[in-house]
Amino acid sequence: MTTAKIERQAAEEAFEQGFHGIPDPKQRAIMSPEMLAIELFKLEKGSPPYILLEHELNLRLAKEQAKATLSAGWLGASATVLAALATFALGLFAGTLQQPKEPSACISEKTSTTNASQPDSKATGVVPKVETHAQPVLVAPLSGSNDQGAAHNHYGKPDP
Repeated sequence: MTTAKIERQAAEEAFEQGFHGIPDPKQRAIMSPEMLAIELFKLEKGSPPYILLEHELNLRLAKEQAKATLSAGWLGASATVLAALATFALGLFAGTLQQPKEPSACISEKTSTTNASQPDSKATGVVPKVETHAQPVLVAPLSGSNDQGAAHNHYGKPDP
């Protein structure tokens, strides 16, 4: 053997001695979290094998918690969508109940309050429009003279 191979082998043995007594990575990958906890209990606290197994056990427990959180998230999201759909359906159902069944009842109320000179709206089904006649308001611009604060009549001249 060459000296480089001997040194590499010695370094590998020294590394393995630090992790002596724990299963190799392939065996640890197929072990359950309970088995890792049992192996962790056998080791001296603070030693390199203890820290390695503790880290691997924490990763496994975090994965289990993430699965539970993800499941709860999907359950919450689906419940929210279901509640929104139920609210929409109830809104549609309640909206159809609030509409009057016969609109003629509303028309007859409006026609009974109008003048007798207007034509009967029951025959046509049209609600008569009430017309209002407003008086036009004339606004005169203020002149540059001393009568700026004076009241003006509708011709734009100041009131006496």
